[in-house]
Amino acid sequence: MVNSDHCPYPPSDKEPGWTDIWLAPFGIPGVETVTPLLLDGVAKGKLSLSQVAYVRSERPGMIYGLTGKKGSLRVGCDADLILVDLERKRRLDNSAIVSKCGWTPYHGQEVTGILS
Repeated sequence: MVNSDHCPYPPSDKEPGWTDIWLAPFGIPGVETVTPLLLDGVAKGKLSLSQVAYVRSERPGMIYGLTGKKGSLRVGCDADLILVDLERKRRLDNSAIVSKCGWTPYHGQEVTGILS
């Protein structure tokens, strides 16, 4: 299973960690970037699209006891879908982050494969 703890601390809360890592609160924002980063791994040949679907949908459904309702495209399951463009590129940018923290540790990284 691949998820994000999504700890949306603003940069000002993290800054003390530059001098002493133990002074910064743990965690990073990630709910908006985890899927594009995994899709970039697909584009780079590091994992398959089936593996992404498994770790982001099927396996969480199993872990949470939702097999038969969530995590797969089968008759009787909820049709929770996302649309992705596997060829489109974009640069992850702090200005596009919607969560309250307004930043990503992946700022400036180009990814291939984005949510449509």
